Amino acid sequence: MDLDAIGQYKQLMQRYSQVVFRVSNDLQFWHTFLPAAIEAHRQIYPDPPFYFESGLFVYNISLNDDPGWLYPLQPSFTIDEDNIAASRVAFFQWIQVISLVRVYNSLETLVYSAIEKKYFPSPTGKKMATKALKTKILTEIKAAGLKDEINNNQFLLTFLKHRSTAVTHFLRLPVRDLPYTWESFFIFLSIIRHLIVH
Repeated sequence: MDLDAIGQYKQLMQRYSQVVFRVSNDLQFWHTFLPAAIEAHRQIYPDPPFYFESGLFVYNISLNDDPGWLYPLQPSFTIDEDNIAASRVAFFQWIQVISLVRVYNSLETLVYSAIEKKYFPSPTGKKMATKALKTKILTEIKAAGLKDEINNNQFLLTFLKHRSTAVTHFLRLPVRDLPYTWESFFIFLSIIRHLIVH
C-alpha cells in the first residue's frame, strides 16, 4: 500500500474519530451539567411555580374562506419541581439516542468510504455516490453467490468478509472482554439505529 493510500485511510479514520470524540464530550458535558444547572437554578429561585411551560396552539381552518380561530390543544406541558428530575433523565436519554445514530452514521460512512477507496477506486479521485457504490457491492455479492442481506447493512460485512481474510478475522474477535464479536456488535448497532430512525 502506498503512502498516499495510507494517508487517505488515516483521514477517513480521523473524521470518524472526531465524530466519536465530539459525541463523547457532548454526553459527558450534558450528563454533568444538567444536574448542576438545575441545582443552581434552585438556589436562585427556591420556590418556582414551574421551570418551564408550553402549549400547542393551532388554527381551526375550514375549507371555505373563514380564516379560523386560534385555540390551544390540551394538555399543556409543564416542568415543575415534581417532574424536573424525570424530565432531566428523559432529555438526556433523548440525547443519548440521537448520539447513537450520529456515531453509527459516521461508522457507516467510514465503512463505505474505505470500501470505495480499497475496492472501487475512482481513476479521477472523485467520490462515488453511495447508491452507486451500494449497487456495485451488491452486484459482486450476488455474483459470488453470497447472501445479499440489505437489512441493517449486513451486506457490507458480507462483502468485506468475501474480499478480506484480515477483516473476517477481525470480525470474529470478541469486543474487549464481552461474549460478542465485532460482527455481532456492528449488526446490533445497525439494528438499534434502524429502530431509532424508523
